[in-house]
Amino acid sequence: MRTIRAAADSDRESIWGIFHAVVARGDTYVFDPGISRNDALLYWLNPSHHCFVVETDGAVAGTYILKANQPGLGSHVANAAFMVAPSSQGSGVGRAMAEHCLAEARRLGFRAMQFNFVVSTNMFAIRLWQKLGFEIVGTLPRAFRHADKGFVDAYVMFRSLDDGDQRAHADAGDRAAATSPIESATMRLEPLAAVHAEEMFLPMSAVAIYDYIPGGPPASLAALRERYTRLEKGRSADGVERWLNWIVRLRSGACAGFVQATIHPSATADFAFVFAPEHWGHGVAFEACSAVLPHLAQDFCVRALFATVDPRNARSIRLLQRLGFGEVPPESHPHGSVEPNDRVFALDL
Repeated sequence: MRTIRAAADSDRESIWGIFHAVVARGDTYVFDPGISRNDALLYWLNPSHHCFVVETDGAVAGTYILKANQPGLGSHVANAAFMVAPSSQGSGVGRAMAEHCLAEARRLGFRAMQFNFVVSTNMFAIRLWQKLGFEIVGTLPRAFRHADKGFVDAYVMFRSLDDGDQRAHADAGDRAAATSPIESATMRLEPLAAVHAEEMFLPMSAVAIYDYIPGGPPASLAALRERYTRLEKGRSADGVERWLNWIVRLRSGACAGFVQATIHPSATADFAFVFAPEHWGHGVAFEACSAVLPHLAQDFCVRALFATVDPRNARSIRLLQRLGFGEVPPESHPHGSVEPNDRVFALDL
């Protein structure tokens, strides 16, 4: 379970451990790799900084600070810094902190956020910031003395936090990935759009599909088109959830079903799939889902997937197990309550 909260005095040792491990490498921050514990904590826990920590299963896995980038007439622009424990890198902690930080900055009234010194060799961070709507607005030639690579460039990165701009900026980095098809050996997964409604109406009208999932066949083509128009927006109305849906098109040109992921700010996602009965038992669902999983991890920094299944749905349970999902207690599902008797499966990406 992951939580993000304001740092407390009891977190000082954990913060120092993360700070020391990150800075000692000499590859991402300008701090002296030999900085003392006292000086590090004096900076990070400065009273003018808003400091937060991420806890994963009760252990501090990362920390970030949020502050004004400049005093006075520049104080409406925020600045932030992030550090992830080496043991938690690649697990979605960085993205979870970044999304929390952006929301917190807006809550505090900042109108934009700027990173003054992003080391050009730190590609993981650069890709993450770009996915979250930041743009490189300046280059500082050979401004950083990298411990291994010598003198390298640093970037200034910026994004607006103005009302009306936030969602567009947050989506900007993901838009290319979300609107790009996924190719596999025998099929093409196309990002769902309203125009797919006509092709999908007949496959999704099979009554057998709804034996073990909520709802029923689409009431009409117009109703399905309306639903797809809403899903095509890619986000919930409040902007919190990211909606990803792919229509599965076979080599024959037929649409077989869809794969779906609903991504939450915690970098976890609900995973689902629906296929027309004539494609059951032929490996279509397995190939489609297998194609989507690495895409979620690499392009959207999803760290874990959860799926809820009616216990009678043996076919879907076998598919999830084949994909590497394992059953977990229903109370470990992080995205709200589970239907009574449903089984919950999870997969770490």
